[in-house]
Amino acid sequence: MNTLLPSFTNFGPSIPPFLDNDQLDWFRKQLLAKQGELVRKRSEIKTKIRSLKMKHADLVDQSILMGCIDNEILHSQRCDDLIAQIEKALERIENGEFGYCELTGEPIDVRRLQVQPWATLSIKALEDIEKKHDSRRF
Repeated sequence: MNTLLPSFTNFGPSIPPFLDNDQLDWFRKQLLAKQGELVRKRSEIKTKIRSLKMKHADLVDQSILMGCIDNEILHSQRCDDLIAQIEKALERIENGEFGYCELTGEPIDVRRLQVQPWATLSIKALEDIEKKHDSRRF
């Protein structure tokens, strides 16, 4: 059976955005600044990894070095993941979807967006996910 969703769930032009252009510009600037910071950090990490690739005669030193390299690679991957989230947030700004929860469609609290502008879920949605996850554990 094919049912139509109620009109209040439509994110078309009939629903005014809850963020104005000045707010979206502020979030865009914050996202771009964080993206630049992460790109610089990722570059520093790669430089550090290259500098760590020295041959050590001692097996213990080599083992410690490999642990350090693994840690730096993990840090770099986290930067890459966050950069990807930021790029998606910038796309959401451009297509008018920024600031809306991907699960509920409701606006994400602006205070949450100020702290984590790449957020895609509202606190309520996160709590619901956590409750479902917790209920499956028992």
